[in-house]
Amino acid sequence: MIMKNCKLLCFTNSYRRPYYLYNTINSILNQKYKKFDYVVGISIDHNEEKEHYNYLLSDFLLDNRLKIFFHSNLDQHNNYLYPIRQTDYSSYNLFAKIDDDDIYKTAYLDQTINIFKKSNADIISSNIQYEINNEKIYHGVFDNVGGYWSGDLDSDVKFGMPFSYVFNLKCLNVLLKTTTEELRSIHPFEDPGWRTKWRQAGIKSHVVQDSDLAIYHIHGKNISSSKWLIDDSYTYIDNDIFTMCLCKHIYWESYIVLNKANSTIYNIKNNDFGTYNIENNILTIKWDKYKNMESFVKKMVKDGIFTYEHET
Repeated sequence: MIMKNCKLLCFTNSYRRPYYLYNTINSILNQKYKKFDYVVGISIDHNEEKEHYNYLLSDFLLDNRLKIFFHSNLDQHNNYLYPIRQTDYSSYNLFAKIDDDDIYKTAYLDQTINIFKKSNADIISSNIQYEINNEKIYHGVFDNVGGYWSGDLDSDVKFGMPFSYVFNLKCLNVLLKTTTEELRSIHPFEDPGWRTKWRQAGIKSHVVQDSDLAIYHIHGKNISSSKWLIDDSYTYIDNDIFTMCLCKHIYWESYIVLNKANSTIYNIKNNDFGTYNIENNILTIKWDKYKNMESFVKKMVKDGIFTYEHET
């Protein structure tokens, strides 16, 4: 059945990634599509961690669409479902899995929902064009995480990248009825188990090809850190929510994320966070961890692509 009215719930799980999570929440709350609720489950080891998260996310907590739930760290399956289980999920008919370390452009929800409404699918997902591998951006074709699993290769029902899953209540109920033990008997990670259970339930899947609306972020702390071998590189991303470009310091070189909505900056390589200002092509940064201000000059490279280089 083609969906006409959408009641969307976005959900995220996060553990020990406060600044990644900050960027993710920022990109979702600033989507062009506004009619959704957003639940985030944050796994913590100590209650003291709440203070840091509440301080870091304080501006976002003013948005009534966002609800954050703190809990102890569970297995991946139950971590992802925790914030949903704290919600009246039966009042929603569409659910968007938002991962805490990936990047979503402002049109992501709007265009994805439009595709879902026109399809006869229970779940849609995407094969994507862009990947951040540690501190570098790559352009290619990305259709799986961490390598191909035989269960996916053997099945006619295909899926795109897990962080792009958008699915209906039928798919959610399959997950809610699935036990951790069932999933572990399929695969150590939750994604192959979810896909297996969805296939067994006869769900209909649609994969969006060659999407540039979501960007996969591989970094040193996730399972697929060294997976991809890519020929072509892409050095600049810009939209109305953030700019991502290369920044060259005398002691380091990294891609940075400039969040335009609140003038915050994130250094991908060094995992540093701060605030920034741009005036007359000068980028001035105040890092949270350091007292001194730093300035970088905008340098044009080619075809509109630029870097920021440290003033010495």
